[in-house]
Amino acid sequence: MKTSRANKPHVREKLLDLGRTAVAVAGFAAVAVAGMLWRDRVIGLIHDVTGGAPAGMAAAGWLVVVAPFLTGFLCWLFADRLGRPGRIALIVVTVLLAVVALWFLPGCDRHHCGPAEVTGDGAEALRTGTIFGALTGLPAAAGVLATAKHPNRRLAALLVTLWAAAMLALAVVLGRIN
Repeated sequence: MKTSRANKPHVREKLLDLGRTAVAVAGFAAVAVAGMLWRDRVIGLIHDVTGGAPAGMAAAGWLVVVAPFLTGFLCWLFADRLGRPGRIALIVVTVLLAVVALWFLPGCDRHHCGPAEVTGDGAEALRTGTIFGALTGLPAAAGVLATAKHPNRRLAALLVTLWAAAMLALAVVLGRIN
C-alpha cells in the first residue's frame, strides 16, 4: 500500500506529540526522584547551617522557595543584557531550584520535617518560612507577568523587592514566635 505525501506531515506531528509527551513524563519522573533524593539533604543542610534556630530556619525555608522565583526574575530583568547563553544558564538554574522548591510545599509539620533531628520549633519555623516563600514568589511572579511589556522594569523590580523584603521579615518574625 502506498502512502501519500499528504500523510507524512500528519505522521510527523504525531511523532512530535509523542516525543513531547515522553519528555513531560520524564520531567515529572525526574522531579519525583530528585525530590526524594534532595529534600532531606537540603533540610539537613539548613539545620546544620542555622543550628536549628527558629529565625534562621524560617529565613532558610523562605529562601528555598523564593530562589527559583528570584532567578527567574533576574532572567526577566536582565534578559536584554545577558545574551542567549546567559539566559539559558539562568533558566536551567531556575528549573533546578524549582525542582527542589516544589518538594518543600506545602511545608513540613512539627512531627516530621526531613531528617529525624529536625523537629520542634525549627521544623515549625521552616514550615512558616516555606509558606511565606510561596506568598512572596507567587504574587511577585504574577506582578512581573502583568508588567512584562511595561517599558519601565525598574519600577516593577522595586515593587517586587519591597514585597519580598516584607514577606521575609514577616516569615522571620512569625518563625521566632512559633
